[in-house]
Amino acid sequence: MATTHAHSWLVCDAGGTNCSFALVEQTDRTFDVVARTRYDSQTITDFASTMSDARKTLLQQSDFRSISGACVSAAGPVHDGTVNLTNTSWSIDERELSERLGTGVRIINDLTAIGYALPLVNPADADACTSVWEPASRGSDARPRRVETAVQAVAAAGTGLGVAIVCEAQPGSLTVLPSEGGHTDLAGFDAETRQFQRFVESAICESPDAELYVSGQGLKHAAAFILADGGFRDEPAQELRTADPAEYPALVSRYASDSPDAARAMRLFAKMYGRFVSGLALTVLPYAGLFLAGGVTTRNLEAIMSSGFLEGYFSHPHEGMKSSLRRVPVYALRNYDVSLIGAAHAAYLSTEV
Repeated sequence: MATTHAHSWLVCDAGGTNCSFALVEQTDRTFDVVARTRYDSQTITDFASTMSDARKTLLQQSDFRSISGACVSAAGPVHDGTVNLTNTSWSIDERELSERLGTGVRIINDLTAIGYALPLVNPADADACTSVWEPASRGSDARPRRVETAVQAVAAAGTGLGVAIVCEAQPGSLTVLPSEGGHTDLAGFDAETRQFQRFVESAICESPDAELYVSGQGLKHAAAFILADGGFRDEPAQELRTADPAEYPALVSRYASDSPDAARAMRLFAKMYGRFVSGLALTVLPYAGLFLAGGVTTRNLEAIMSSGFLEGYFSHPHEGMKSSLRRVPVYALRNYDVSLIGAAHAAYLSTEV
């Protein structure tokens, strides 16, 4: 049952394919999804009306009778309180939503939403995340150590590559810095990855950014690289030889444990992922935790962890930099509700006096 001191936040994770709405109950620093509904983005014509309809549906599913505020996590850049989603004919406007819902509404980028969730994550909770690298001085059941200003970061490999940086001077004093870090440069660091870099450069006729290596596009390019080298002649991965390139990421994921060539493509992807994350770690020194997220990460987590990720992560040639990297705990997020929880946290912080 809802308690008198609990808040309820209406949140949405809005993308070009689906819009997932949820009612999140908050008690102190605990946020829980208590009701949810989903709409096909292509059937939406008026987002404000859809969100109003979702509020009615979600309140009927819960013990709450009203909402404390709202926040939309959107897959796109937010400018002056508005966002235009890819592959949709409509936009989301903060002021319009506030008028329609009669409450404060905030619109944030989806990576920013994940950033707002990070201070709430307990790395010891196996349902929330998996440890990828743990500093030797820390027990496996301990939270990341707190420093004067706790810095965290997230790198999310999905359809694209997103980055966010989180600074928390003290609990509740939170700043999430937006970033286009997924579009920075990324170079090969050994013979195989340098050859892969030259292949991608030749394929796109320009210098590739990190997203073209560390995302679904990265898996596609890794598979194409192996194919160009005469690969995927073994069963069952022969399917890649005649498949549409758009299907390469799913097929590599499917056959990574059965096909040496699919495993090689996954390892190449994981090495570049690790190298990118090491650059992020050295840039912001997130000693309170660096988190991996995104659909490609979640679907391939075991393969990524068991192949070349840590090889890429610790590939820096200087021992002093490797020492800094060893002090950064790295985790992979497993909670699919992380964007919704982060959006609720952002809504709460925006209403604090």
